[in-house]
Amino acid sequence: MDKTLFEKYINEMRAMKAAAMPEPARPAAVFYYGNDEDMTGSGTLKVRATSVRGLYPVEGARVTVFTGNADNMTVVAEGNTDISGASPEFTLPAPAAILSESPDPKSRPYALYNLLTEADGFTKTYNYNVAVFDGVTSLQAVELIPLSAEPDKNRPIVIDEYEEYTL
Repeated sequence: MDKTLFEKYINEMRAMKAAAMPEPARPAAVFYYGNDEDMTGSGTLKVRATSVRGLYPVEGARVTVFTGNADNMTVVAEGNTDISGASPEFTLPAPAAILSESPDPKSRPYALYNLLTEADGFTKTYNYNVAVFDGVTSLQAVELIPLSAEPDKNRPIVIDEYEEYTL
């Protein structure tokens, strides 16, 4: 079989698939860098750092919880992961739980924080807009990519966790 004919067939199949299944529209990323709400409550945040699709825990990863962006951050908590890849529980300010009891709250009933997780031999990973609710322990999974698997070793992984939580 002629190689060019085969490549032409593959390209036609890809074009047909693309026409049949258009890419879904993604909303633009939203980044919140501060917490303007009345922070009279508190919630906890626990991070679990793993590698290879969550199979292997990463011990000794440094987890930094901050507000602001990566260039101008205000650090609010730091800790290292244990042998199971779990960070200590970080107790963080959050809006009072009573705000979440209204179907149309006047302000956001949860706080948003950003995370930087870094470990030797892995790319830095930023998780923006991690929600923390009053009286609730939020669990955040972070998958670290080995440097050997990342073609651009200086480029951090950035994940926007933002989701509008409604009642």
